[in-house]
Formats: sequence, C-alpha cells, structure tokens
Amino acid sequence: MKALTIDHHAEDLSRVQYTDVEMPALRAGQVLVRMNASAIHPSDFNVIQGRYGQALQNAVWNYRRPAIYQLPAGRPLKRAPCTLGTEGMGVVEDSGGGLLARRLLGRRVAVIADQAPDSGTWAEYLAVDATRALVLPKDIDDVQGAMFYVNPLAAYILTREVLKVPRGQYLLQTAASSALGRMVIRLGRRYGFRTISVVRRRDRIAELKRLGGDTVIATDSEDLFSRVAEITGGAGVHYAIDSVAGQLSAEILRCLAPRGRLVCYGTLGRDIAVVPIREMMMSMASVEGFHLGNWLATRSKWKRLEILRRVRKLIATGELSTRAGRQFALGDYEAAFAFARSGAGKALFRVSDD
Repeated sequence: MKALTIDHHAEDLSRVQYTDVEMPALRAGQVLVRMNASAIHPSDFNVIQGRYGQALQNAVWNYRRPAIYQLPAGRPLKRAPCTLGTEGMGVVEDSGGGLLARRLLGRRVAVIADQAPDSGTWAEYLAVDATRALVLPKDIDDVQGAMFYVNPLAAYILTREVLKVPRGQYLLQTAASSALGRMVIRLGRRYGFRTISVVRRRDRIAELKRLGGDTVIATDSEDLFSRVAEITGGAGVHYAIDSVAGQLSAEILRCLAPRGRLVCYGTLGRDIAVVPIREMMMSMASVEGFHLGNWLATRSKWKRLEILRRVRKLIATGELSTRAGRQFALGDYEAAFAFARSGAGKALFRVSDD
C-alpha cells in the first residue's frame, strides 16, 4: 500500500517520502480501516521535525534514559522511521477479533492513530485499536469526520473542562483565525462567554466578527495590552489560551487579571518568551501547559466517552465543524504541506472515496 513516511526527522520536511509499505498486520481487538480522508495539522509538522522528541529529551524524567516517553500516559513517543498522520476517517474492512472490532465491520469511522511507528493516517490503510475508532453518524460527512478528534476535542476541553469559562467572562485567545480559534468563537456564542480574539493581520477582523467574535485585536496595527485594558475597563482577563507562544505569551501574561490563568497548547511562533516573572508574582497569575493526548490519558474511559459524545453532537450542529480549504492526493504532499502552512485554510488528504 502507499503511505507518507519519514526515515529521519528533518526541519525542512525533506525526509518525507511517498512510498510503498507493508499492509498493517491486525492484532486482536484491532480493525483495518481503508482510509478515505485525513487532516493535516500543525502538530503533524512537529512530529515530522522531531520537536516533541526534542522537548521530551530536555525533561528531567528522561534524564539518562535511552527511551523517550510521553507523560503521564507512559506511552512511547512516535519517532522516525514511521508512518505519518494523526487522524482521519475511513471504512472498516477487517477485524482482528473481539466483540467491538467485529461490530465495526463496514462502518464509517473517525480514527486517531496509535503511537506505533507503523500507525499513521496518511496511508491507504490503518490498523488501529477498535477503541480508537468512533462510528460516524450520517449527519457528519467525510470531511468533518476526518477532522473529528484534534481540533474539536481541544477546543471543547480547553474551554469547558480545563478553564470552565463562566458565562459572561472574557476568554482571550491567540491564532483566532485558525480552525480551532473559530470553534472557540462559536462555543462562546453557545455557552455565553465572551471572546477576545487575537490575530496578526487586520484583514481577518471582519470575518471573525461576522462569525460571532465579540472583540478582535490585530497585532499588526493595535497594541494588545492597551486594547485589553480598554475592553475590560482595566480589569484584565481571567482566562486565556495561546497556541503561538514566544513573546506573545509574555504580552498575554501582562493582560491577565489577578489570579488569571493562561493555558499554552501550541508553539506556532518559534521565538522564546521572556516571562514577566515579577508581574506574575504580584498578580498571582498562572501558566499551564496542555497536550490533548496526555490530558485524555489521565481521564477515565467513561469520561472520554462522555466528551466524545458531546463533541459529536457539537460537530453535527456546526459549533465544532471545520471548513476544509483544499483536498489533496497523498502523492501531492508537497503542495498540501505548502497550503497547510500558508494559513489559507485547512488542508486534507483525500486518500480514497467510497
């Protein structure tokens, strides 16, 4: 079968290959999924470039250890050589045995890849544990199914489970024109919290306002600190999420109210933040890290199922849906990567059709 793989990590994506690989062998409790579509996320580039491994190598719990693990789940981190792709959707064609796996035969499912090196959704087929395959209802099409897990789950969990933003309060978010940022705006409309959406360019303001954003700040023409002070009457914001990092994170910390919370879930910016420690001391603000896979791994099976059901409903009603910008064949991966990194829209691989 055809798949996108890497043999080594590289910053310039030069090690990505469109190549023939062995069909995955099914183990008990697994299903074989013929992939139809798969999303391309910023986190996928972190895997290609080895950034997660670099971060974990610097952690004290990996001091002098030959293997690198993702905590708190204790799972081995996917490293090269490996098949790429985090999530997607397809049709279950075979079962490795087990009641759940057999019940999924012939069903359309959203899948999230395991951490095994040969498990990736940028491939014609995927072998995955049946517990990581979620049956898609008819009101969720292939495009939404291919983007079911990463952004919708992160948007919901950050706002409703981690920060639990109360009705009427402000939530400040960066990268607000991203797929996840748009979901946060729609969740704010549904659950009654107000959004301060931060973007780089002024030409994004009108669109996000039409979407329902309460306030949009463009950093190419506005000062973040003074605008937040103006919007909040000098009170600051109690809740913020950031996927850019770098100097912008430091600026957000200055915008927090006393005991305000900033949750960092991405590093789209590459510069290192100079954290304003004294300001944090005086306001007793806090900074937290969030990684979707590790957060889910610390929750019970029933809690994960509860969240998945809620997210499935919110995708069907549109609050957590994503508009696909363009779809590409696997072999056209260079153009797909260029589009995904351009900010012009969400890119998908269309692997096959029903």
